[in-house]
Amino acid sequence: MRQVRANSPATTGEKTVPYSAIDRSLRRRDNCCSRPRLPVSVRIGQRWLATPDSSSFALPILKSRETIMPRITKIFAICLLFVCSCFAAPAVTSNASLRGTYAFQVGSAKFEGWSASINCITNGTQTQTITFGGNTTSTQSVQGTFTLDGKGNVTSGTYFQYGQFDQALSNATVQPSCTPGQGNGGYAVYDPPTPGTLTGTYSIGPDSTGTFTLIVSTNNGGGNPTFDVVLAGVAAVKSTIFVVELDTTTSDNPNRVEVSGMAVLQ
Repeated sequence: MRQVRANSPATTGEKTVPYSAIDRSLRRRDNCCSRPRLPVSVRIGQRWLATPDSSSFALPILKSRETIMPRITKIFAICLLFVCSCFAAPAVTSNASLRGTYAFQVGSAKFEGWSASINCITNGTQTQTITFGGNTTSTQSVQGTFTLDGKGNVTSGTYFQYGQFDQALSNATVQPSCTPGQGNGGYAVYDPPTPGTLTGTYSIGPDSTGTFTLIVSTNNGGGNPTFDVVLAGVAAVKSTIFVVELDTTTSDNPNRVEVSGMAVLQ
């Protein structure tokens, strides 16, 4: 085996080092570290032996960077667009945001009571009024369609009213009696579905809220109910209207929800 001279840092003399030992040492160094290293030279005697050129490892790294960087750029751009969309200013609404025919349903829970009274003679001379009756909670609903012109007008509308409590007929079912244990309290009577028509006006502000004032046909009691509304939808013409009517007629229940529901663009 060929041998070379090498200066040893531990002694002042010289010793011989076989090439095979140097080669094994360099191979162990290359195998233990997956990360590429810069070229390293080893001095043996009067000669310098260089490790394998690291330029062979530079090409895979360059290719990896060329592949990864465009992907990172795309991901960053997508994230940036998402963040910007979250902070985008909401669209300004107006009367023009509502246009076309909408199907609607509104409903409410009602506490209803009915009764009838009778005067009874007690102790032979005294008159006492005795009342019979009952009460219940029921749901009333109105379903129909209306058309909006985009200029603040409800041009037409039709509907059916369901579950309307009939006070007179309910009172008529009561059978009062002066005899203890006799008579009965009757029961609630509801009208069949009743058709009606409506027109009216509406006003929408820039923040997707507004009001509706309707003119209801007199066959269902008439009146001019006013609803507070909130618009929903991503298009210029909003597809959904949430409505609520507050009780403003009684002083003991101010702002009590009277009716609530929604309308959907057809």
